[in-house]
Amino acid sequence: LHRTLSALRSWATFRSDERLLAALRGQRLPAAHRVTAKLPLEEYEWNALIDAIRADARIDAPLRDVLLLMALRGFRCGDALRLKRTQVAAAVRSGKLVFKAKGSRNLEWDIRSIRDVLESLLRTGSWSAVVDIVSPSAAGPVKAAEKRANGHLRRIATSVDIDASDIKALQVDVTLP
Repeated sequence: LHRTLSALRSWATFRSDERLLAALRGQRLPAAHRVTAKLPLEEYEWNALIDAIRADARIDAPLRDVLLLMALRGFRCGDALRLKRTQVAAAVRSGKLVFKAKGSRNLEWDIRSIRDVLESLLRTGSWSAVVDIVSPSAAGPVKAAEKRANGHLRRIATSVDIDASDIKALQVDVTLP
C-alpha cells in the first residue's frame, strides 16, 4: 500500500493534478510491517558464517575485512564502506571506533572483536575511505561496492546453509564472545 500511494503521489505531481494530489496528501495508511519476521541467527550459524568468510578464496582481503566487520560487529554494509582511514587508525590507537551510522547517528564501539580486521584494513595500500578499496567501479563506487559485498555475503551464507534471501537478516545486534 505504501508503495502504491507513493507512486500515485508521484504520478499526480508529474501530471500537475492538484485535485488528485490534495486528495492523496490526506490519505493515511497503517504503519508498515514485515510480511515475514526477521529471525536472528543461532550462534553456531554465526560462527559457521565467520569461518566461511575467513576461508573463502574468491574474495580479496579488503572485501573480506568488510564482510568480517558486518559479521563480527554488526556493521551495515554502507556504514562499513563509509569508514575513513583516519577513523580506523584512531580506533586502533584508542580501542574505540567512533563513526557516523545510518540516520546520522554518532556511534562509539569497542574494537576488541574487530581489532585484527581494522589493522588488516590499515595494511591495505593507499585509501581514504573503505569504499575506495572495495568498489569495482569508479562510477557510482558506493552502490557497486555494496552490491559486490552483499552478493558475496549471500553466496557465502548460502554455502553454509543460511537462508540469505534477505541479507539484512544477517545483521547481528550484539558482538559474539
